[in-house]
Amino acid sequence: MRATEFSNPAKINSEFVVNNPISDPNIVDALYNDPWYGLNNPDNYAHWNVLLDNDNSTVAVNLRLAWKAELRTYFGLNVE
Repeated sequence: MRATEFSNPAKINSEFVVNNPISDPNIVDALYNDPWYGLNNPDNYAHWNVLLDNDNSTVAVNLRLAWKAELRTYFGLNVE
């Protein structure tokens, strides 16, 4: 997220979830346009940067797990 600015929703699949693209266009649109988490707003990137952290300390791992759980719940995502 730090070096990427998502100028459109298509960039989510082409630059963020490349290995596991999201097939539902409504979810991609929600990830892009959501007022609290949307990747169309660089101010929201601070939330997402926890996924890029290479720190394997217990705290960092737990923060990543918590953020992933929050995203799954908020956007109705699954492991697929």
